[in-house]
Amino acid sequence: MTTLTNRYLDLTGFGIPELTRLVADLRGIKSWDQRFSLLDTVLASLLRGNPPGTPEVAQAWQHLRHTMGSASVNELATTAGWSRRQLERRFLEQVGVSPKSLAQVLRLEEALRLKHTKLSWADAAAGAGYHDQSHLVRAFKAMLGCVPTKCGMVPGAGDWDSPLNPLPGSNPQLLARLTGR
Repeated sequence: MTTLTNRYLDLTGFGIPELTRLVADLRGIKSWDQRFSLLDTVLASLLRGNPPGTPEVAQAWQHLRHTMGSASVNELATTAGWSRRQLERRFLEQVGVSPKSLAQVLRLEEALRLKHTKLSWADAAAGAGYHDQSHLVRAFKAMLGCVPTKCGMVPGAGDWDSPLNPLPGSNPQLLARLTGR
């Protein structure tokens, strides 16, 4: 996974017929929602054909999701019975990003979800585990290159529970933008 993370890829160069068709099909679609839907469908079907990750990484992933990114990497490593470095290495191999990076994405998504419920930015930041609103703003700017009020990233009502959403309660376009995928 690390060889694919944050890289531009020519999908036709993999020799996988589904990806070659995907490129042609995407060119013919005008709507971004339809493009993301097709992309999610094709990539999900290809991923299902790969061997599953280790139970320790799956458990760490689930624990990060359950805690909305508030679990520490040390806590995850201890639970897995691995060193911190071993967990990070395995996570990178199987997920494509480090557990800390995923935790940051999940915390930011939680803040956005809370903001969507009409909380103030300060309350959303506190609810997502940030020290204060300025901590959220710094994290937001570091990951997205803009401050929350200028980014237009607060999802609409139906966005959080889309069937295309890989994480219940998350936004796939935001996840893709934050992880570079």
